[in-house]
Parts: sequence; structure tokens; C-alpha cells
Amino acid sequence: MITLISAGIRSTYRNMAVALTWVSLTLFLGAVVVIVGLRTVIAPAIAGELDPAKLPGYLALLTYGAVFIATGLNLNVFTAQPLIRDKKKHVLESVLATPVPVRRVWFARSLSVFLPGMLIGTAAGIVSLLIWNGQLTAHGMEVTLTPVGIVVAFAIVQVLYFALSLLVHLVGLAANAVTGNVIAQISLQAIVASMVNLGIHGIVVPDSWLFVLIHVAAAAAAGIATVAALRMLTKERIVLSART
Repeated sequence: MITLISAGIRSTYRNMAVALTWVSLTLFLGAVVVIVGLRTVIAPAIAGELDPAKLPGYLALLTYGAVFIATGLNLNVFTAQPLIRDKKKHVLESVLATPVPVRRVWFARSLSVFLPGMLIGTAAGIVSLLIWNGQLTAHGMEVTLTPVGIVVAFAIVQVLYFALSLLVHLVGLAANAVTGNVIAQISLQAIVASMVNLGIHGIVVPDSWLFVLIHVAAAAAAGIATVAALRMLTKERIVLSART
């Protein structure tokens, strides 16, 4: 399994043009999130215009957004293109000709995209949080995320995107890689926009177990869809999809 994951990571990130585009977008969007956080939450908090009791929740929500965007962008960029390339070059056919079970190939392929995204997303969240907290500390304000806030900021995004990575790669392998990428794109836009809006408007408190539960439910839905579609994951179907 480790060998398959390592090979998948090398295959996924070897295109320098795509990798540079991904790095540029990640840095740009990360900077946008940091600036938005500074202007909409940190500056009002320093000016005394924001309820201090709500600040940990807002920080959790901002960090959640940074992690979500970085993790989701990785999944969006590195799902379709490597699959399309490997199908055209018959790389998958060569792997499937070995005794390796097809589900192990699928699982390793999913992890080879998810694991780097998880690391990059977590790093983006930590750096963003340090910048925001640095500004608050410089003005004599110390804010600590609650335990639920830490789960919201760093854990639930990864749970959701692990489930999505499995689903997206299953569809990409057994059917069309572009279709799998569309699933990733729609999920990123719909979920992050919905949850940020719910948190900002106070409909769902950001650092609450309800916020966590909504994401667990979304991940469970993706998991159910994956299990239901597993019957499509056969060597014959993967080979056929590479030739159409």
C-alpha cells in the first residue's frame, strides 16, 4: 500500500506547470482569506466593535475557511488531470495487470491526493491563525480556540475531504475523470459557502457540535454514495473507461 501511495504522489505532482499553478492559487487565496479575516474580524475586535465572547468562534470559522480552501483546491487541481494522463498512457492498465486488488489501487490513489492536501490545508490553517492571533496579541488581546473550535478548524474538513476523495477517485477511475473533478468542485463551492454564511449570520454557531455534526453527516452521505458505487469499480470497467 505504501509503495502504491508513494508512486501515486510522484505521478500526481510531477507536472511542474500544474504544481506551480496550484502553489500560486493556494498562496493567493490564502492571502485573500488572511486579509478578509484581518478586515472583517480582527480589526473590529481590536476596535472594540465585536463581542469578545464571539471571537473564538469567528477565529475557528476563519481558520476552517483557510483549511477548507487549501485542502479543497488540492483535490480540485490534482484529481482529473493525473487520472486522464495515466489513462491515456495506459499506466493504470499496467498496474491492474498485476495481482494488486483493484480496490487497493483505488484507495492508494485517493490517499495519494488526500494526504498532501491534508498537510497543506493544516499548514494553511496554522499559519493563518498565527497571523490573526499575532495581531490580537500585539494589541493586548489573547484568544484561544475552544476544543470544539479546534475540531471545527482542523479536523472536520479533513474528514469530509477524505470521504470526497474516495468518491471522486472511484468515479474518476471507473467512469470519467472530469465527472469526478466536477463533484469535487461543486462540493468545495457549495459546502464552504453554505457553512461560512451560516456561521457569519449566527444561524449555526461556528464552534459548536452542530457545526461538526453537519459535516459528519455530509461525509457520511459521501461515504454511502461511495459504497453504493463500489460495484462499478472493476478492472474491466477501468480499462474500458480509459479507451473511451
